[in-house]
Amino acid sequence: MLQNLIGRRNLAASLAFAAGIGCLTAVSSAQLSITDGSSTAMFNLPGIAGGTVAGQPTGMYYLDRNNPGASSDWLQDVSNSASQVGTVASAGNGQWWFIGINGAPAESIDKLGNGSVSQTVNALNVTYGTNVLVSVASQLSGFPQGAYKDSMTHQIQIINNNATPVSIKLYGYSNFDLTQIHVSGSGSPGTFLPAPTNYNTAVVSGNTISQVTHLANGVYTSGMNLTFSGGSGTFVGIQADDAHTTSPSLFQQLSSGTFTGNLTPTANGSGVTGTNVNQDPEFAYQYNVVIPAGQSQTINDMFEITPEPASLMLLLAGGLLVGARPRRHA
Repeated sequence: MLQNLIGRRNLAASLAFAAGIGCLTAVSSAQLSITDGSSTAMFNLPGIAGGTVAGQPTGMYYLDRNNPGASSDWLQDVSNSASQVGTVASAGNGQWWFIGINGAPAESIDKLGNGSVSQTVNALNVTYGTNVLVSVASQLSGFPQGAYKDSMTHQIQIINNNATPVSIKLYGYSNFDLTQIHVSGSGSPGTFLPAPTNYNTAVVSGNTISQVTHLANGVYTSGMNLTFSGGSGTFVGIQADDAHTTSPSLFQQLSSGTFTGNLTPTANGSGVTGTNVNQDPEFAYQYNVVIPAGQSQTINDMFEITPEPASLMLLLAGGLLVGARPRRHA
C-alpha cells in the first residue's frame, strides 16, 4: 500500500514548488475555494484540516462561469447538484489524481498522507506524502461577465525522496457537466434553465480531449479543451467513457484500490458521442515514469472552457507547451 512509503516530510521541496504559483499562505477552511473574474472553483481535500466537504467527491467538485449579475446567466460546469438538467450526477464529478507506486494498486493521492494546503485568491497548492511527495498546484483564470469562459492549469510535481528509484503511474481524472444554465434573480441561488435536449460529447485527439455540450433548441453551446504535457516519461493515452452506461465506471476503477494496469486509450476521433441526454463523459490520462532517487518529475494539464465549439476547435492545434525535466533535490 502507498502508506508503506511514508517517512519524514521534505518540507523544503514542497515549499519551493508552492512558490511557483505565487505567494501562497497556509489555510484551514471548511470549504476551500479560489476565484478569478466571474469564475469560482471549490475543492474537497481529504486529509487536510478543515478541508473535507461532506457529500462531495474528492478534488475539484464545483466550477462555474459568469457568476450571477443583474442580467447575466450563471453557468455551472462541474456540480453534483441533484437538480442538474440534462445530465446524470456521477460520484466522480470533478477533477482529481490517482497514483500507483512500484506496481502497487492506484490510490487517491491523499492516501499518501501528510496533507497540507496553501492558497492565494486564484491559486491553490495541495501536497501529500513524504518519501514520495505529490504536489498539485491549481491556478484559475476567469473572465469578466459576458465572456462565458475560463481556464485552469494544474502542475503536478512528484518528488522521489527515497534512496532508490521509484516507478510511478499517474492518472488524472476529470468529469465535467458543461453548461448547466442558471438564470440569475430567479429563485435562490437561481433556477436551471429548462434544456431537456442538453447532451455532452467528448472526443480524443492525441494528448487532448475535447468536450462539447449541445442544446438542440439553440439556447447555448459550450466547449472544453483539456491538454496534457509531461516530461521524460511515457504518456500512455486518454481513456474516455460514458459513466452513465459503463460499469464499473472509470472513476470506480481508479478508486477501487485494486487497479494496477494501464488505461485503455481511446482512439483518435473517438470517445463519447451520440445524442443521449443522459450521457456523462468521464475521462482520464495516464503518465508512466521512473524517477531516480532524489529527483522529481512535473506533469501539466490545462483546460479551457469556451462559449462555442468553433473557439474550441481552434485550440486543438495548440496545447500546453510546458514540459519538465528531472530535477535533483539536495
